[in-house]
Amino acid sequence: MKLLKIGSSPSCNVVIGSPYVSGVHAELTLLDNGEIFIEDKNSTNGTFVNGQKLTPNVETAVRRGDKITLGNVDLQWHQVPVLDNPSKYKSIFNIGTSHRCDINIDSQFASRYHATIFVDKKGNCFIQDNDSKNGTEVNGNKIAKGKKVPLKHSDQVVVADVDVTEQLKPLIPNPYGWVKKVIIGFGAAAVILGIAFGIYKLWPGPRTEFNLSEAQNSVVMVYGVYSVYLEIENNPIDDEIWTEFINKTPGRLQVTQASYTGTAFFLDRDGRMGTNRHVAVPWEYVPDDSTKKWRKEADELLRSNLKEVYSDNDLGILVNSALWPAIFNQTKPQINGIKPLNALIRQIMNAKFNIVGELDYFGIAYPGRMYSSLDEMARCNMLDYSESRDIDLALIQLNDPHTPESVSWVFDPANFSTEKIEVQKDALTWIGYPNGLAWALDPKIQKLRPQVRETMCSSMPSKYYFDIQGEIVGGASGSPVFDSETGQLVGVAFASRVGGSTYGCAVHAKYLKEMYDKETK
Repeated sequence: MKLLKIGSSPSCNVVIGSPYVSGVHAELTLLDNGEIFIEDKNSTNGTFVNGQKLTPNVETAVRRGDKITLGNVDLQWHQVPVLDNPSKYKSIFNIGTSHRCDINIDSQFASRYHATIFVDKKGNCFIQDNDSKNGTEVNGNKIAKGKKVPLKHSDQVVVADVDVTEQLKPLIPNPYGWVKKVIIGFGAAAVILGIAFGIYKLWPGPRTEFNLSEAQNSVVMVYGVYSVYLEIENNPIDDEIWTEFINKTPGRLQVTQASYTGTAFFLDRDGRMGTNRHVAVPWEYVPDDSTKKWRKEADELLRSNLKEVYSDNDLGILVNSALWPAIFNQTKPQINGIKPLNALIRQIMNAKFNIVGELDYFGIAYPGRMYSSLDEMARCNMLDYSESRDIDLALIQLNDPHTPESVSWVFDPANFSTEKIEVQKDALTWIGYPNGLAWALDPKIQKLRPQVRETMCSSMPSKYYFDIQGEIVGGASGSPVFDSETGQLVGVAFASRVGGSTYGCAVHAKYLKEMYDKETK
């Protein structure tokens, strides 16, 4: 079960920015069996289902796809998550203060649908906190909201301020119950089995199971500084004059220098990482407005510099010197004065300029570490990026091509999902660094930590990318999007779109696999 609050308040699960929508306008209740109920929370402008106004504080059954209007805004159903298919599990139990819950608790600190217990068909058990007000603890540690956390028969579980351990024990399969029977019935044989089991658990075999904490360690923050230049074609000014008075590189004029952040993730043990094309070559994504502004500023700067370099007196000297042909690339004229200068300025102003860029600094920062300067980050280089801007992908690598030992798990391209992703089918997760250091630094210990967000595919995928629920804020570009249960990469986040509601986009993982295979073969 899941409760979704809908309204204009930022604390709502589904936020609608409209003056006609109340802070908490309505609530949607999603049941495990697929039923959905909506309840108007005494809103100012009412809630309508297929044109019929609802009675406040009374639940009404609805179906996914019904036209639900809140004030003057229609609910976008892609904002409403689809719960796990119950057929995937052997059993599901809900904990909360609602009468619908399997374990009903009486506490002013607990939420109506506080937490859910999932038991899969193999007997594995998980607990999930349903974005509750006061959280859920397992063995004294508060678990992340919305994430399925493995749960053992012996674990202590506290929901808000209520210990529900004993109530859960009958519901959680005990994988060691058979051991107790063996001990009672067979004595010594059980000891032998216990020893054998212990050896099996300690045996250092290959690790293939997915662990979210290890996946977080493999996702790094990219920090870059780049310069943008206007490069003139067929530059009429002599290189020596240009480098002495205008810029150190002949024919180039630096128009800006900028820093930025992004996200990348390790693909192998040789320091290779996946990220976005626009993280690797950001100057190629400069908007047209900036280009026009830079060109205007460059014109003014060049005009000013040329007048300073080629003053009337200087022109008189140059006209009578052997330098004139070298500077103006023409035979020595017979006239003095400002006319040759104006002709040169016109030639410069009418010249074609190209935008070129260079990375002045490119490095990565690891999660869980403290950083006080750029020197502490690991320097990187670019291996390859897609030719087409439609495929926003790039490969980068550590200058020291060795993935550190602290990264125990990588997104192996051999395990990428290359199948077409289906809408609202599988629970997905992305890990990244939205807003860079502003959000990534832990305010208490000043260590870097990534954001972990749950999502789903929200519309029919196109050839190159698919849409996902939730916003991809700057800095999260390059975040891996993967299956929440297996860790299998399905895409790489690259942008946000705004169209009634905000959602993100991710490039299909198969294109990154193609690029990686080409690089490593």
